[in-house]
Amino acid sequence: CLGTNAMTLHWTRHRSAENADDEISVELAVLRQHWKQILQIFQKALIDQDDISCVLSHFQHAITLLTDEVASQDRPGPILLYFVSEAILDTFFVWSLSCPEYASELKYHQLRCFEFLLSRSQNELLFYKQIFKPLLNLLRSCESSLSLDLIEKHMIVVLNQVCVSITKSPELLEFCFDISAEHGPSRFVIFSLLIPFVHRDGVAGQQARDALLLIMQLSNRNEQIARHIVEHTNFCPILATGLSALYSDLPHHLSTNNDEWFILTKKEWSESPALVQFMNSLQFSNDVIQIAHPTIGHHLIQYIYHGFLVPVLGPSIHQNTMDEVIAATAYLDLFLRTIHEPALLKVFLKFILCARIDEMSLLDTLIQRINFNTKLGLVSLGLFYTLVNLNCEDIMYRLIFMYEKNIV
Repeated sequence: CLGTNAMTLHWTRHRSAENADDEISVELAVLRQHWKQILQIFQKALIDQDDISCVLSHFQHAITLLTDEVASQDRPGPILLYFVSEAILDTFFVWSLSCPEYASELKYHQLRCFEFLLSRSQNELLFYKQIFKPLLNLLRSCESSLSLDLIEKHMIVVLNQVCVSITKSPELLEFCFDISAEHGPSRFVIFSLLIPFVHRDGVAGQQARDALLLIMQLSNRNEQIARHIVEHTNFCPILATGLSALYSDLPHHLSTNNDEWFILTKKEWSESPALVQFMNSLQFSNDVIQIAHPTIGHHLIQYIYHGFLVPVLGPSIHQNTMDEVIAATAYLDLFLRTIHEPALLKVFLKFILCARIDEMSLLDTLIQRINFNTKLGLVSLGLFYTLVNLNCEDIMYRLIFMYEKNIV
């Protein structure tokens, strides 16, 4: 009986293996048929909407076969190897360029397919040049379609997925630069495509910032990437000057019914979309300086000081309109309470201690306002309460010890 059971088990396993092989053979045959149908349409001189719909239908079926395979195993299977050997993704992308009237539709569906594929794969597909190259070419082509919301949305999702893959496998960074080398050393398409969304609100903006932070984290271990970002991209100036643009959109008057009000709470500022958007960008700047390579952090801090603090925030605190001055002072206090990266906090404190606006010391102006028997006086006191609680030696010296020395 034991021998019979063993033979039965062996036969069952053998049949299961045969069935699995048969299933793979069938799926591969189906894939080949879909690709054959696609190639036949590619050869047509004139393409209409019916052809596009037919091609996309076959292409999506082919992608589904590939996705099912890569989701179920961690080694390359026959479907993936067929995609690679036939350069299916690259061939499809090149053909799509020959149909400019359907460009947006074709880009959208290719992005969705890559999004679906990357989200299900158990192995690193991007190590295959026949996968990564057409993906980068597709992303590069999307630069001309950034005004289309659907393409933007899915492009950012795919960019985020690629950045996650690069974080898991940093070797892919060199692959990125090698592939884009023909476009010049200043082209790092993954990074460059994310920059325009650095100050975008909503889900798309947050996904773009998350992806950028992944690259910032990598830059801390890769000086070449850091140097490229500083020397060949406009990331730092766009991030800093964007703060200026967002600050100009903040409410110039803060509506408060309480005469004793002196500080912006999170509940209050979270109800202002403009202030939420600014705070998101400020927090992002804080995070970049905290995790990026010191070279990037240094350049960003310089741009924030000379491109936002001195020319924008300083004059707003020296305005003549009381409501606007109150708002600007409350904003400065909020920023100081939000920043937790020492290097960024230091440059804000340098601004308060050293900046001169219209030949007047900013610190002296703020100190004078403490004596005002108005809401501005309360808000100014709140600002100094925040400054004192920072336990900064320079602040304590300028506010307290310097005067004690004079008394002695």
